Amino acid sequence: MKPDLVYIYSDIGLFDDELKYSLRSLKYIKDQYRNVVIVGDKPDWIKNIIHIKAKDKYSNKQCNAISKLAKACRNKKVSNTFILMNDDFIFLVPQKIEIYHKKKLSDLASHYGRGQYYHSIKNSRKALKDLTRRTTFKNYELHYPFIYNKNKFLKLFSQINWKHIPTIHRSVYGNYYMVPGKELIKDFKVYADTYQNGITDQKFISTDNQLMLNKKFKRLLKQKFPFKSKYECNILKKIYLFITWRGR
Repeated sequence: MKPDLVYIYSDIGLFDDELKYSLRSLKYIKDQYRNVVIVGDKPDWIKNIIHIKAKDKYSNKQCNAISKLAKACRNKKVSNTFILMNDDFIFLVPQKIEIYHKKKLSDLASHYGRGQYYHSIKNSRKALKDLTRRTTFKNYELHYPFIYNKNKFLKLFSQINWKHIPTIHRSVYGNYYMVPGKELIKDFKVYADTYQNGITDQKFISTDNQLMLNKKFKRLLKQKFPFKSKYECNILKKIYLFITWRGR
């Protein structure tokens, strides 16, 4: 059975275009997945997907992500092995989805201040030391799809107090199960403040929210993906849904 693609999604109504172009870009991996699953909010313009309702119950982003992933893992409609997607992931050429990592998880913390993400990294390293008795871990926190097994995910995170001690799920899972992957030097993330008016030399990008407000970048995406995917309602359907919502 082919794996499903699982998006964990919170719809704040500002950056739907990220998800729209991500779905359009799936044409480049169309033979590698079965269904699209969205865990969380479902925008009105989306169709032909499996929707699993879920709310953000925690103040920490990492806790909400693990909660939604656990919900996907418990859902019988989701394939036993699935590919985790973000709404800002965009494939630019045909490719085989692989696992990537960088050298050391310890190096990642040095790039962040003392905020939530920094503490989640520290918590993850401690949890991995307790679970594996190892001291060196790889960094799987890259902006590219990641592959999970449902049973392995649930088994691992049942051993971690993630609701009260936030962790970064990719690196915890990847290091605990020693998931093999290719070492990546440069991440796929493209930021608005460093964008250089082109994406033709890349096979894959992950956008930041501000980049989607860049008119030149949006024009490139429209040229690259001019046609709707099978996951988009037509405009008349969107207008009808809006009028129906306003009339409630």
